[in-house]
Amino acid sequence: MTLFGRPAAIATILCAAHCACGAYAEAPVITEIRIEQLAPVLPDSEFVRDYLQVRAGDELDLRGIARDVKVLMDSGRFSFVDSRLTRTGNDVILTYVVQQKLRLAEPVMVARSINMGADKVREWLGLNVGDLVDNASMAGRTRAVLEEYRKRYYPSATAAWTIEENASNGTAKVTLRVDENERAKLKKFYFTDDSGVREKAPRKALTHRFGDGLAISQRDLRKALSHRVWKPLISWITGSGTYNRDDLEDDREVIRRLFLDRG
Repeated sequence: MTLFGRPAAIATILCAAHCACGAYAEAPVITEIRIEQLAPVLPDSEFVRDYLQVRAGDELDLRGIARDVKVLMDSGRFSFVDSRLTRTGNDVILTYVVQQKLRLAEPVMVARSINMGADKVREWLGLNVGDLVDNASMAGRTRAVLEEYRKRYYPSATAAWTIEENASNGTAKVTLRVDENERAKLKKFYFTDDSGVREKAPRKALTHRFGDGLAISQRDLRKALSHRVWKPLISWITGSGTYNRDDLEDDREVIRRLFLDRG
């Protein structure tokens, strides 16, 4: 089985159908269409047929099957969709394999979010009772929560979720555990020379000199990165002062360009 959305998914459908067709002078007929569920198996799966254009009695249509798989995924009701062909004499049985998403039964339980509070985290999560939920959607929503924490100077915040499934009624309960960790604002940059020795005092800068007599001081370097530092009153507007490890590579590039500009 392959997850639809990858190139291999359509290739699987086309290859299987090609093998089924290749042994016959005429295109085989789809004698039956079946719906197979992956866990959790929900009571109702017949509604899947409402999305299908391919019908029992049709000649095998590769593009039609691929179209049905795409329509099912685009409906937003499934975490996984695939198809399988089974030979029956000169004809085939077509099976659509699906994994349904569950509906949120109650507000998300938020654990260990102390400073921001559970209500604020639920607001950032944007998941309401009755919404469809699965691990893929929770991954995206959790990233959004952590981004909100980062904006509020919690660079080391982490989060993990669990989904408690109830297949009998197609619902789920979700718990999101948030570890805020220490709050941190980016207030100052320190620099080292080639030996790795950090400056002894912020204003007594190490200086890098070049053949033409130009120099780059600690003050020059800090000025180049001043847009990244937390500033009272305005950082809440500009977002400066947040620490993100991914930004360090951009900072290195700023410094590299500064040195190149100085020769």
